[in-house]
Amino acid sequence: MADGVTPVVAGAPLTPAQATGLIFIPALNFNGTVNVPFVVTDDGGATSNLLVAQVTIIAVNDAPIANNDNVVVTEDTPISGNVLTNDADVDGDTLSVTQFTVDTNGDLIPETFTAGTTAVIVGVGTIVINANGTYTFTPAPNYVGAIPEIVYTLSDGALTDTASLNLGPVTAVNDAPDAINDTVSATEDTAVTITAASLLANDTDVDGNPLTLTSVQAPTNGTVTLNAGNVIFTPNANYNGPATFTYTISDGQTGTDTATVTLNIASVNDAPAGTDRTININEDTGYTFSAADFGFTDINDTPANSLQSVVITSIPPGGTLRLSGFAVTAGQEISLANIPNLVYTPPLNSTASASFTFQVRDNGGVANGGVDLDQSPNTISINITPINDNPDAVPDTVSTPVDTPVILTPLNNDTDVEGAALTLTSIGGTAVTPGTPQTIPVSNGVVNISAAGVITFTPNSGFSGTSIIPYSISDGAGGTDSANITLNVSPNVPPQGADASRTIVEDNNYTLISADFGYTDADVGQILNAVRIDTLPTVGTLLLNGFPITTAGQTILVADIDAGNLIFQPAANGNGSPYSNFTFSVQDDLGGFDTVPNTFTFNVTPV
Repeated sequence: MADGVTPVVAGAPLTPAQATGLIFIPALNFNGTVNVPFVVTDDGGATSNLLVAQVTIIAVNDAPIANNDNVVVTEDTPISGNVLTNDADVDGDTLSVTQFTVDTNGDLIPETFTAGTTAVIVGVGTIVINANGTYTFTPAPNYVGAIPEIVYTLSDGALTDTASLNLGPVTAVNDAPDAINDTVSATEDTAVTITAASLLANDTDVDGNPLTLTSVQAPTNGTVTLNAGNVIFTPNANYNGPATFTYTISDGQTGTDTATVTLNIASVNDAPAGTDRTININEDTGYTFSAADFGFTDINDTPANSLQSVVITSIPPGGTLRLSGFAVTAGQEISLANIPNLVYTPPLNSTASASFTFQVRDNGGVANGGVDLDQSPNTISINITPINDNPDAVPDTVSTPVDTPVILTPLNNDTDVEGAALTLTSIGGTAVTPGTPQTIPVSNGVVNISAAGVITFTPNSGFSGTSIIPYSISDGAGGTDSANITLNVSPNVPPQGADASRTIVEDNNYTLISADFGYTDADVGQILNAVRIDTLPTVGTLLLNGFPITTAGQTILVADIDAGNLIFQPAANGNGSPYSNFTFSVQDDLGGFDTVPNTFTFNVTPV
């Protein structure tokens, strides 16, 4: 500044007076050396060389500058920051906080706290400002309102400044509700319904907001659902003991909390189980039961219960089931102590399997809805191992006419309870060799056995009466029996013919057939053997093989008759009714003739 007032412009000349009053004013807070170049001109107009005036500005410390901080605070939310962030020192010195003041008790007189000390503002919260400028304000729970002014001292190590940390006021926010743990009693294998109202009864909200149950989760030892506002907890099958789940509540203002429900699940007796079993016994042998035969288990109870009794739900269809000698009825309950008195006896000679059903009962009782009886009957099956029984040879009675062989089938009415195939081992006291033809003399006759095993009895010629033949059989498994065959040989009863009448047309022949003679025989099995012509036709001719029969008494075999070789031929142009007849007698295959001849009549229709 020329003359201390007028700014100097570079290159502008100064008068000696102006130069004498020249002042250098450094920039604010500047320190260091400044060179000012200049030249001097005398009054003769001569100019000097370029000269330099050097000005040195010596540094001095400047105080730091502390600026106020304004911070928004929310209820229940600690706030942190650094008061140095907007503070400065032109010298670049390191800044720090040495202390702060705040009214902590509402007496309007601030208390002083060393940096790093926590100040408790009664009913409002706590504040700490550290030497490095960091601070944390923690509002008191649920506090809403003003916070006393906090003034801190800023130092650059030599000089200080102060500023305010203006916190708040604390603005209200919704407070989370407080869910309190609950305890509930439940029963094994039974779902329990817990109303939302009962869970919320001990829960609170400082803001007085109405609470709702929003979810259930994290079950242990069961499952949990929320249904129409109620909680349904279903314990795991057969579980008893502690179980838990958590639930979440809401105050309707975004505030939530979670608590735990502990369920004490009381034990309930679970049904025991029996086991199907198969028992093998010998034919005609009884079986005495033991408790182990019923296969009792109780795996769904801890600890397991014990067998108390057995309920017989159905009885065997064959054989008898008896308890201490008395028949058991369906539905009868047998105590554990009485089981050794339970006996099954199969039917005599039976090998048919038998079975009955039962339910086991444990000693766990039925408290709390418990079940002590197996709900699914089990089955005990009894298989009977066959023991060979002797076969039963049943006496036979056979009838045959005199001189007539008869086939014997002694095994047809013999039986074996095991159904074994029976064989004939001897007849008439003589051993039978299967597959070998044999002729065995027996009383009043002979027995012939073919290689195929066909047995034929031939009575002695002319014998009639009774013959008894003993025989023995085997079942092939060591069992044998014997019986008698009674043969009644009856004398031959003469057969009988029947009168017959046939109508033919004039000049036509008639071929006779065996049925025309009306053969019958009281002897079973006797058949027509021949027809004897006792008298010749009164008119016309009988032809045999095309030749006239001219002699009465001629016998014509049934084979010739059935072959169409016996023909009646009327006389030419003869007719009438009756026209002609002849008499005849039938003969059976034992040679017996009808004792009363019959008449065969022909009627001839004229043409």
